[in-house]
Amino acid sequence: MNRIALTAFSIVAGVALAGQAMVSQVPKIRWIYYRNDLLAFQIKVPAAWLVHPTDKAVGFKSPAKGALHAAIGILRSAEPQLTIEQAAQKEFEAEGNPGDWQQSYAQVGGMRAIKIIKNITTKPNTKMVEYYVTGPSGAYLLQCIGPQDHWALYSPLFATMLKTFQFLN
Repeated sequence: MNRIALTAFSIVAGVALAGQAMVSQVPKIRWIYYRNDLLAFQIKVPAAWLVHPTDKAVGFKSPAKGALHAAIGILRSAEPQLTIEQAAQKEFEAEGNPGDWQQSYAQVGGMRAIKIIKNITTKPNTKMVEYYVTGPSGAYLLQCIGPQDHWALYSPLFATMLKTFQFLN
């Protein structure tokens, strides 16, 4: 009986040590702050992500290709008078009142936000989570997009980015 227990302990210990070795091989992510004075915000993003700014939006894309590609976009509303509730409702109606959307209240950078979870019908394996936040010049939309079957990989990154999103004073 002691030999069996000792063998079982050896196997468990070996698996645990192998698991620790695998965890220690996961590369650490280097984060940088990105500041955009035109859109009046800053956000912490993985340094390896590519930045695509325009005068109305900024996109950040993961360096992954194909099925592992993810992105986050930040867009200032073209209608600054809309509240975040009105902006979310307007998009919902424009998309034909989809029944699979899930809407709730959330926090982005400590600010009240509306969160919408939806699937993109033209890309069935793609998940999108949107956040509407009130900014200095109306509603802002933050879109997190990634592969449905790899969402768990990107979810912690999106959470860190959303937590660090701040408007400039």
